[in-house]
This record gives sequence, C-alpha cells and structure tokens, in this order.
Amino acid sequence: MSFVNPIFFWAMFAIAIPIIIHLINFRRHKTLYFSNTSFLQDIKKETQTRTKLKQILILLARIFAISMLVVAFAGPFLPSNNSDAQSKTHINIIYIDNSFSMENEGKSGVVFEQARQIAKQIVFNSGAGKEFILITNDMFPEHQFVLDRDKFIQEVP
Repeated sequence: MSFVNPIFFWAMFAIAIPIIIHLINFRRHKTLYFSNTSFLQDIKKETQTRTKLKQILILLARIFAISMLVVAFAGPFLPSNNSDAQSKTHINIIYIDNSFSMENEGKSGVVFEQARQIAKQIVFNSGAGKEFILITNDMFPEHQFVLDRDKFIQEVP
C-alpha cells in the first residue's frame, strides 16, 4: 500500500490532544465528606469501574477517529503492477458552453460558432486513436460516453 500524501502522517501527533484532555478532565479532586453520604459512597463504588471503562472506551474511540482521519487524508492506494494500466490511452474531455451567453457576437462572429470550430480543430489535430468525451450544458446521456474522432464530430452541437 502506498500513500498519495504521506506527509499527513505528521498529524498523528494530534492523538495526544484527546489523551491530554482525558488526563486533565478526570484528575482526582479533593473530596468533602458530609454526615449522611454513606449511601452515595456505596453507589459511587458500584459505578466506579463502569465509568472508568466508559471513559477508556471513549478515549480509544477518539484516538481511532483521529487516526482514521489522518490515514484518509494521507490518501492510501494500491499501486497497479500490470503493464495494461500503463499502456492505456488518454481520454480528452472537451467542454462546449452552449448557454445563452454564447449567442453574443465576438471578434469573428458568434462566440458559440467559434467554440464549435475550436473543438473540431482540436479533434482534427489530435492523433487517430484518441478518444473524446463531449460535455455541454444540455447534459444529454449520449454525451456521457467515450467517443472516437468521427462520432465526436457528429455529436458536436
């Protein structure tokens, strides 16, 4: 397993925060004895082990939560060893804005027509085996798939 950002493991020192809070919060206080507190002392003795267990479980849960956040931010991944992943072709994504603001006149005519021509130039100047994804503001389902050169030119609005 490898990590995208292993520098985030320095944040594991943040585990000390709940430990310090735990130690400060549950330190012994001076007890004052009153005359009729014998019943309260019996109840305290019965629940003392249960409360200690709860406090330790809460501390462990906080430590676990912080450590999982640190590992998540470090970005674990399993590197691929096969050569198929390295020989994959790259997919080019072309976005054409077809909103109403693109109907304005530019230096060389309507801005939307300029965007269409530039997209077609990009496709023509790319290699023969390239794949494309067309994204427009319409969000048509047919624009969600990988297209080859000829199919992309047909799909350009």
